[in-house]
Amino acid sequence: MHLRFILLDAVGTLMCPCPEVAVAYQRIGQKFGSRLTTQELKARFRTAFRRQDQLDVPDQTESSATGLDRRPTDNELERNRWRSIVSEVFCDVVPSSEKLFQSLWDHFSDNQNWALYEDVEPTWTALKKMGCELGIASNFDDRLPRIVAGMPPLDQCKHLFWSSQIGYPKPSPRFFERVQQQLDVEPAEILFVGDNPLNDVQGARKAGWDAILIDRDATTSNDESIRSLLELQGHIRKRGAALFSRQSAKDG
Repeated sequence: MHLRFILLDAVGTLMCPCPEVAVAYQRIGQKFGSRLTTQELKARFRTAFRRQDQLDVPDQTESSATGLDRRPTDNELERNRWRSIVSEVFCDVVPSSEKLFQSLWDHFSDNQNWALYEDVEPTWTALKKMGCELGIASNFDDRLPRIVAGMPPLDQCKHLFWSSQIGYPKPSPRFFERVQQQLDVEPAEILFVGDNPLNDVQGARKAGWDAILIDRDATTSNDESIRSLLELQGHIRKRGAALFSRQSAKDG
């Protein structure tokens, strides 16, 4: 197997909110009169986020049902999606303040409120030295380029894809198809790494890509998953994959 690209999910794989979502929601919500605790906010956020995910799933028909299909998206739809989440989370801010939503939107637009996992920089550097083309493919909106632009080494990434740009979110087959078309490679030449079994692993494999789950909470690794990105190189070698750049492939 020859790999030309390793694509990685963003949130949960490369980076995480700092402070965590519930803490940020509480701090900002308090300015608008909310008295919800971080635990209450965490639970309400999980429910609201899950509800929006369910709304993304179109009505299935026998001819098109794959379990992976999702409704189209764009930046306006993503913004409205987050507006709905914020409105549902803050049940004690009535009516839900547009200023509250905008404050949260701006907060998570700032790369100072995101942190890279400790294994990102050494793994990114090592894979680049191996001659691998790296990219990011995420369910995100137009804030993502601004965020990664201030987070070395992700600021070096030349292949950046996000769902509102692509037009469909993961795990939609259309997301993976359009990314692959833009990279101009065969499915078997892409390895995807992400933390969501459905969005990242099942979606990528359905598209014919190889995929590895990163589960940072797991106690052990196996043939299908890793606990740290530091395990990625060994995992690739174990699979018998060869890494090389597009240029070297053309030269050969």
